[in-house]
Amino acid sequence: MNKYKIFILQHLESPLISVVTITFNNLTGLKKTVNNYKNLITSNSELIVIDGGSTDGSEKYLTTIKSLSNDSIKTISEKDNGIYDAMNKGVQLARGEWIVFMNSGDTFSENSILISLDYLLQNNQTAAFYGDTKIEYSEFSRIQKAFTGNYWKSLPFIHQSFYCKRELLLAHPFNTNYKICADYDFYLWLVSQNKQIKNIEMILSCVSSGGKSDINRTRASLEKLKIYRSYTKHVSLSKLFYFYMEFFKGLFVRIIKLIFPKFLVKLLTKFKYRVS
Repeated sequence: MNKYKIFILQHLESPLISVVTITFNNLTGLKKTVNNYKNLITSNSELIVIDGGSTDGSEKYLTTIKSLSNDSIKTISEKDNGIYDAMNKGVQLARGEWIVFMNSGDTFSENSILISLDYLLQNNQTAAFYGDTKIEYSEFSRIQKAFTGNYWKSLPFIHQSFYCKRELLLAHPFNTNYKICADYDFYLWLVSQNKQIKNIEMILSCVSSGGKSDINRTRASLEKLKIYRSYTKHVSLSKLFYFYMEFFKGLFVRIIKLIFPKFLVKLLTKFKYRVS
């Protein structure tokens, strides 16, 4: 680990939860997430920031908060091999029993959320739990409801609203061969191991629209099919049809965004989610 550039703001006993933040050249988003973490009502957590060698002042900012913050924060600033490599680094550095990924620009739904989740965080029978997510667009926001069942279609949650035992993330690190859907692969692994996973039907996080898999819908659908095939001996025709329909839907959305003016795309998005 001494090859990493690590700053420790405060060393406490092993925390109950580790918040892992991945960032690259997103200083504004990083400040938003760090400030949100510092305002959490909790005394038993740590924040780990994995910076992919940013050149926008993020490293200087992380050095500055070292001397100003009383929170427990570790940071790495170095090049990595993509977001899932960075997430694996965060897991390896973490000391908490539970891990949640709250990337730069993301925030917790409320300052007291970890207090509200304490009964679950103290439950040794649960391997992971998840909830709903508030997605923020430039002019409106909506709630993305988590779902239960049909796990093969996609992640039933947005990963900022997913809490998992650290020991499981160490046992099955994110597969860096997958560039968009390694979290989907991890979830299928949890299911294959018959781990207890709960949908708690609470809003747990707030994120901005336009995540990596959101932008690369076509590639994500094909990568998910490849991952799903690795967990089953036979893929039914109905499931193949679903994955390829998702591919063409993603291609259609991409074409619309390329040829339509931005204001019209915004109107169509509002109509899709029935936002006034």
